[in-house]
Amino acid sequence: MNDVIVKYQSVLNFNDANQALSTEDTYELLWSGATFKNGFAYQLNTERSNMSTEILEAPTSFNGQGLDTDLSKATVNVFLSALDVTERNTKTATYKIKNTFKTPLSHETLGIPPYNPFIMVHDELKESRIECIWSTILLLKRQTWLYSIPKRICPLYRQAIM
Repeated sequence: MNDVIVKYQSVLNFNDANQALSTEDTYELLWSGATFKNGFAYQLNTERSNMSTEILEAPTSFNGQGLDTDLSKATVNVFLSALDVTERNTKTATYKIKNTFKTPLSHETLGIPPYNPFIMVHDELKESRIECIWSTILLLKRQTWLYSIPKRICPLYRQAIM
């Protein structure tokens, strides 16, 4: 059931007008419960042209990691295969990513973490499969919440998933 479990922390930096200048996101991959090689990405509510992305820490890298150049929305590719990264669930892995906005974003525009996370599969299928993440462990201000979305729109397919 839990294809990918990721612990998540986001630090937001603001200007004097209380607009977001950047995010520093940390994702700790804890588990892969699927037989598919699920990748992980997230989308922020701004255009790709308004954001630059820097990978600060990554135990694995691949062509296309970071800001996705094929999508108009700012979409950040974190890893391609949770099974490979965790060595079939024998270890965890931490990724740190800094996103800087060229034009600062209001709270309303940016939204709250975990933004729009999703998993995707590139291997072992004739066509890519993309799903929304149903639950993400969200760690903020030393409190832990389970963030569950009963119905979510997947960013790449633009369809509601129940």
